[in-house]
Amino acid sequence: MIWGSKLGETISSENLIKLREDIYDKACEDDGFSRSTCSHELLHWIKHREETVSFCRKEEDLKNRRAYEDPEWQANCFSGELLVPKHLVKGMTIDEIVQKCNVTPSMAYYQYKKYEEEGWEE
Repeated sequence: MIWGSKLGETISSENLIKLREDIYDKACEDDGFSRSTCSHELLHWIKHREETVSFCRKEEDLKNRRAYEDPEWQANCFSGELLVPKHLVKGMTIDEIVQKCNVTPSMAYYQYKKYEEEGWEE
């Protein structure tokens, strides 16, 4: 199967997560981007496994949806919180977060800035 730009997908009705082979292989090698793709799909499975729709992006639905209602936004947030836990990275630099958590610099930066805005206190 040629996946093109699709990295993975969750088919809730089949209780199945599919990953592109290179994403799976790189995740096994601790590649940050691939690990985030896996955790992203995991959230889709956890949150939507009782639903029958595996992927929905109607323009009308997207236009009327708040950011936090978007399943893609939710999956990205879950991935960041799972892979870059606040209590683990408190006091670290972005480079240290990348090394310690095996994530991409963009994920480390995003989580760092988010935690900074929220305040580092638990």
